[in-house]
Amino acid sequence: MLDSRPELTNHYGQVHGGVLTTMLDVAMASAARSLHPQSPGSVTVSLSSQFLRPAVGTLRATGRVRQSGRSLVFCEAEIQDEQAQVVATSIGTFKVLRTKPA
Repeated sequence: MLDSRPELTNHYGQVHGGVLTTMLDVAMASAARSLHPQSPGSVTVSLSSQFLRPAVGTLRATGRVRQSGRSLVFCEAEIQDEQAQVVATSIGTFKVLRTKPA
């Protein structure tokens, strides 16, 4: 969940697309990692985001696993505003780490 603040907005007063993309990425990475709790983490392999409407106010991101293999997890996520309208969506592929990076 994120509350819109001036330092997170673009010159139109809407939450910047980079902030939204980060929210989507974290939601999907968390969903991917939930299948592998023993893993030290996951890394983004690919990510595609779509911005559907201006994002203002309090925003909530939700991530879901669509398909999982041995090391790759395919996810989707969306961000909703306070009125439960979808403001952004994303699909992504994540690699589950087996050991901590050096």
